[in-house]
Amino acid sequence: MSLLALTTIFALNNQLQNPSYPVELAVKSYGVVPELIPDVTPLNYIIVKYSSRLQVVLGNVFGLNQVQEEPIYVGFYACPERYYTLFMLDPDVPSRTNTSLANVRHWHVGNIPADNVTAGETLAMYMGPIPDPGTGPHRYTFLVYRQKKKLVFTEPRLLDTTGNGRTGFSLKEYVKKYNLELIAANFFQAEFGNNGCLQGFVPVVQ
Repeated sequence: MSLLALTTIFALNNQLQNPSYPVELAVKSYGVVPELIPDVTPLNYIIVKYSSRLQVVLGNVFGLNQVQEEPIYVGFYACPERYYTLFMLDPDVPSRTNTSLANVRHWHVGNIPADNVTAGETLAMYMGPIPDPGTGPHRYTFLVYRQKKKLVFTEPRLLDTTGNGRTGFSLKEYVKKYNLELIAANFFQAEFGNNGCLQGFVPVVQ
């Protein structure tokens, strides 16, 4: 790898400590744009913590055992008088090269007042990642959308972790139906058989 590439990686890893880090670069580098969401600028950063020491940082890698429980904290820039919708989706089902069952809704909360996720309406309770063997890394993606108003959601609630009703979720149709505006994103990677330590973000350097 060239000195320029190494310098770029070092600089990007330093920037990740700052919430103003350009999320757009990471979501494009890993194909989240355009495979899951459109190209939106600016795109804000969602703070997602699974513990005091485990934080989602734009494509870092978690062991499956580290992300089976609901995050202890989710934060994003929000206006006090507005409502928001939060998703955690897996677009790589069964795999990134075969997305016939995408998207899987791992978590879905609507009518969130400001960034108080616990005060929102749970539409799909948290279900930890369950990638199949041999399907490679999956990109578990957190998205926050701004609502125009407090909404009445008509879809059945998914209040267990059986997986029933979670596959084949059309984010595009849902966003259109409720007139949602994408404002923030973050994501991590995990794959079957990986219960190891958290790894750092490695950007795609041309």
